[in-house]
Amino acid sequence: MTPGTGGTRTLTCAGNVKVWRDDLSLTCQRAVLEFGSDSTLRTAHCVGAVRIQGPQGTAQAAEARFDAARNSVTLTGRPRAAQAGSVLEGQVIRLDVVTGEITVEGATGVVDPGLAPGVKP
Repeated sequence: MTPGTGGTRTLTCAGNVKVWRDDLSLTCQRAVLEFGSDSTLRTAHCVGAVRIQGPQGTAQAAEARFDAARNSVTLTGRPRAAQAGSVLEGQVIRLDVVTGEITVEGATGVVDPGLAPGVKP
């Protein structure tokens, strides 16, 4: 880890990177993780074959940015999310890691009529 500003520390990982929080896992080829002075994960910038797996579905993209303060992951680079039988693609996909809500900009995809609440195409 390398020291950052304000007591933060940065860790860069390459290869088969796996980061998890509670029941959410994120895998990618390269990640830059920023930890606060209390050693909690603040942000993660992941690139290369990004895949997110959680209890409510999966998502994949070329790049993802996790923000702990907002409890969100922003996916770019051909992002795709699958949840409750629906598949959504767009220019940008945002996932709320607490509620499971998905927001898609420039959406295309197939939405199942029995879709779980919280999905916003």
